[in-house]
Amino acid sequence: GDVMKTEYPTAGPDATVEEIAYKMLAAGTDYVVITDASNTPVGVVTKDELLKAFKERGRSVKVGELMTPADVASAELFSSLSSVVKRINAYELDGVVVKEGGDIKGVVAVDDLTLRPIEESFRGEKLVFFTKSGVLRKVKTGLSRLRYSKVGTLTAFDVMRPVNHVVGVDAEAREVVDKLLEQGVVPVVGEDGRLVGVLNKMDVVKELARVYVTY
Repeated sequence: GDVMKTEYPTAGPDATVEEIAYKMLAAGTDYVVITDASNTPVGVVTKDELLKAFKERGRSVKVGELMTPADVASAELFSSLSSVVKRINAYELDGVVVKEGGDIKGVVAVDDLTLRPIEESFRGEKLVFFTKSGVLRKVKTGLSRLRYSKVGTLTAFDVMRPVNHVVGVDAEAREVVDKLLEQGVVPVVGEDGRLVGVLNKMDVVKELARVYVTY
């Protein structure tokens, strides 16, 4: 109750996937609540469900048409975690690709930032971590001592994880959905193997919303 939202996007059970994507994008959320005729919530559609629907029946579109440019959705290896979070929030990204020069080193996904413990407060009973919005929260652990070391300024290098899949600009977007769901973001490379863009989940949502606005 302390952290819940009281305003959220809604749609009826007969809403199209494209309409739900439009409502999600307009509200700046990762979900749309489905309500019945009496406005009672009966379900929820998340960003991941939209991706699965796109995979099943989305139009044929190349990754290069949807991707976010590399200079927007990437961070250098030793960029501060604070600057990474600000970039993610500013551009509504699902994460960033971490690079050193033009070489891909890893990814930092929103889900990692939401759940990854960052530092112990040294008071023995509170653990401090970053949330998706970049806010610091303190959680009671019930332990007299915690085995987390105190750290200084955190960088992208400290929280990134390895990349297990990259794609070319000419790949079919529908064929990348499974890897996108698994990895959070997918690096897009040119013929020389260098990073040229990043495919985000929200890039697919934007495509669905664009179709809704068009038709």
